[in-house]
Amino acid sequence: MKTRFLGLLVGALLACWLPTPLAHAQQAFVLSNCGTPNTTLTAGTYATPFMDTTGRMCGSSSGSVTATVASTAGTATAKGGTITVGGTSQTIIASNSSRIGFIIQNPCSAAEQGISIAEDLVINITSAATLTTSANLAVLAPCASFSMGLNYGVISTAAITGIATTTGHIFYAKEF
Repeated sequence: MKTRFLGLLVGALLACWLPTPLAHAQQAFVLSNCGTPNTTLTAGTYATPFMDTTGRMCGSSSGSVTATVASTAGTATAKGGTITVGGTSQTIIASNSSRIGFIIQNPCSAAEQGISIAEDLVINITSAATLTTSANLAVLAPCASFSMGLNYGVISTAAITGIATTTGHIFYAKEF
């Protein structure tokens, strides 16, 4: 009985003592006054955050911001597959104006990738992925993944392309 009580007491003390993770910090440019008229921001675009001296958020240096939060409920659709021709960019996930998120993972081992030696998977959004330039969105080492829209709300609805060196390279992907 004493051991159980002591365990519960220690657990409760640790729960109160352990720090709570902080939210992702952002910096805003401080203005003396947001002014008018209101500025409406478009979903899926980037905007520089402005704030007046009272803490009110502004959409620009001359107006306040109106924001609407969209629903993030969605169904996961499998988009994984294999590299059809090694060294050639291909569409991994087609463009989709209704997309609210996606995740792409490069499997961890050669066996999971379906090839003899584990290799990188390169992905891109703005154009065809390549093996030789730094213009790609991300280079996924074995066991790495990339997601958009699932944690931070920023999402591209454009086609996502991918490339790997070896034909038959397996990749995992889900679209929401």
